[in-house]
Amino acid sequence: MTKDPICGMSVEEATALHAERDGQTFSFCSENCRKKFLAMPVTGKHEEKKEQKPQGKALYTCPMHPEVRQDHSGDCPKCGMALELQTTTAGTGDAENTELHDMTRRFWIGAAMTLPVFVLAMAHLIPALGRQPWVNGDVSRPACSRTQCNTTAKSASTSKPPR
Repeated sequence: MTKDPICGMSVEEATALHAERDGQTFSFCSENCRKKFLAMPVTGKHEEKKEQKPQGKALYTCPMHPEVRQDHSGDCPKCGMALELQTTTAGTGDAENTELHDMTRRFWIGAAMTLPVFVLAMAHLIPALGRQPWVNGDVSRPACSRTQCNTTAKSASTSKPPR
């Protein structure tokens, strides 16, 4: 068992995520801790991070269980990881908002594809469009009237095949 250099959690080397730095292999409990480690500047010595004293009310949360929140630092009651200070960032970097941009693009494409279907489905409620033949679905109906089609279909089904 080794110790995660970011959160201090004990991890098994066989199942842990790994990263190399300065010829030394480090093990991590999660991808989040691995990303934080890789984002840290390279120094000769990898020290544990120092406790930050925030101004105002501090809120600590578990990286693996975001629903666990405490007003003081400590260990997560579910997994034993060290609780991290929750910070809110208002950054506008593209790397942070890639998912937001992707979902916004999907939303607008979906809205554009939904609009024609919505207009076709609700056009009969608009008085000016309600009298148009395409609104009533006449385009998709057969050329014969309902009574003609029904009698033709009925006579075709009741006739006996020749022997």
